[in-house]
Amino acid sequence: MTARFGRQKDPDTLIRAAAVLLKRGQPVRVRLVGGGKKFHEWRARWLVKWLGVGKWVEFLGPRNDVPDLLMRSQVFVLSTHFEGLPLALIEGMAAGCAVVGTRAPGVEELIDHGRTGWLAAPRDPESLADAIQAASSPAGAGCATAVHEYACHSFGLQRMTDDYERLILSLWQTKQKPDGIDQRVK
Repeated sequence: MTARFGRQKDPDTLIRAAAVLLKRGQPVRVRLVGGGKKFHEWRARWLVKWLGVGKWVEFLGPRNDVPDLLMRSQVFVLSTHFEGLPLALIEGMAAGCAVVGTRAPGVEELIDHGRTGWLAAPRDPESLADAIQAASSPAGAGCATAVHEYACHSFGLQRMTDDYERLILSLWQTKQKPDGIDQRVK
């Protein structure tokens, strides 16, 4: 998970999901990347110790090699409460990861459950653990390939450039003064 430490991003639910998976006999390595509020990071570190998952959860801090980290990961998780456009999930998709997010505004619009990723109930470690398990399965590998293509096509540089070009051209055309019409502001 690449996100700042804060209440909105909810790393605690991901840490608790790691504990659930460990109890199920299916441990996963969780890497938390990012900075943020010291209190929330301290709380997450305390939770890791309290749950006994220190062997499985790493705090990597702010990094400038996030694309490389993502490309070496199988699953990307964002256990957020709300997002505008979840760029971190799009980056995970573009890197070829199976993605897991919470049923939260912004995330639900990006992930089609079971097709382009998996959705879990917010603040529900059991539900998040189930979604991580599904994303880690062979179906997750197939989904990761499909979402890589989707992310690159839908959010890639060429698509964004073309969309901005069309927008600017349409705005410019609407600002052109038609012959014989006075468009002064009154």
